[in-house]
Amino acid sequence: MLSFVTGPIAMTSGANLITAWMSVAMVAIYIVVAFYAWRAVREAQAARKQQTIDAASARTTQIELSKAESRPYVVAYFDFLDSPLIHLNLHNVGRTLASNIRVTSNPPLLSTLDKGDGHFGGFVTTPKELLAPSQCIRGLFDNGPDRFNGREMPTRFELILDYEGPAVEQVFHGEIQVLDLDQFADLTTVKRRSTHDIALEIEKVRNIMNRWNKVGFLGVSLRQDSEPPSGQ
Repeated sequence: MLSFVTGPIAMTSGANLITAWMSVAMVAIYIVVAFYAWRAVREAQAARKQQTIDAASARTTQIELSKAESRPYVVAYFDFLDSPLIHLNLHNVGRTLASNIRVTSNPPLLSTLDKGDGHFGGFVTTPKELLAPSQCIRGLFDNGPDRFNGREMPTRFELILDYEGPAVEQVFHGEIQVLDLDQFADLTTVKRRSTHDIALEIEKVRNIMNRWNKVGFLGVSLRQDSEPPSGQ
């Protein structure tokens, strides 16, 4: 009669199964750790790459800002400061010298103040040799009432500016600026007082005082202290 011993064999099989599952678990853990390590390395590499790109971009931006700060900027605009007169300005708002400034206009700048063909050409077509930083060339362009009262004249101009800076590479061509006179059409003329008006009023008072010293306030002749008494 045969007999079977199952206890030790069953225990050995269970231990092997547990060991196998533990090995699988360890392999899974290693895989997860390796994945996170790989991702951390990739993120670190991406961060270093992005830092390099940002540093290069910052250097490029700094260079561009430096170039922008060290170049001239010539702008053209109308002003109505001496109402009712309209002035045209060429202004260098940059930090460096502008030279060989040339301006063309489309349509041509027409003014009611000009003689002959009415073309305001000299101020624009004549090249300007130099404009220092913050320097402005201001020229009388037109008289507001004469221009806006029934005159069929253009009010919108496209100015093209060409000029150079102090550096060899600082050559600026075709900078377009649009000027519009319609913004001045409905302005009301207001007389402004200045130091010149104060001087005129002081002159009037002095003239009145001089007349008083000669004929007196009530028409009685007054003697100046510097004049000798009559009869001496």
